[in-house]
Formats: sequence, structure tokens, C-alpha cells
Amino acid sequence: MKSEKRLENNEYFIANVLGVIDALNLENSNYSVMDLDGEKIYSVRKYAVSTNKIKYKNVFKLKGDEIPLFVSERFKQLVEESGITGCEFIKIINV
Repeated sequence: MKSEKRLENNEYFIANVLGVIDALNLENSNYSVMDLDGEKIYSVRKYAVSTNKIKYKNVFKLKGDEIPLFVSERFKQLVEESGITGCEFIKIINV
């Protein structure tokens, strides 16, 4: 019988990401716009970000759309190499 060893850790950590960057590139994003009481609401299906605005940033949110959290490729690699679970990474467009 194969025994699977698993490291269990009951410690949990949380981060409050404060870095908000105005880097959304609407020209290359896939999105729709709704008008709600005279205010434009953007629904982004595929994000494109301006690479020159996110240089050296490993974790950030986009101005005006602070729900999704964006990470660098380096951050993603570190998470995967560390065996951290519960994260989903979706590729975005860098322009």
C-alpha cells in the first residue's frame, strides 16, 4: 500500500493588497459596457494590461476594478514551487 505523506499546517495568513495601478488597456481587452443610471460599468472578460505600468510589481489590483488580484509570472512560479494550493491563475494579455 502506498503511503502519501502530507505536511499539514493549521496556520493561515491573509494579505491586504494595497497596490492599485491604472494599467488596464481597454483597447486590447475583451469587455462590454453597460449604462447604469448614467454611469458606465465595464465587464471585463479578458484583461490586457500595459506592461510599462506594471514593471517590478509582483502583486497588484487594477484601478477601478479592485476585485481581481493580479500577480507577476515570478510570483506565480514561487507559489507553484512552494506547493501552495487554493490559487487559480488566469493568463492575461501584456501590451
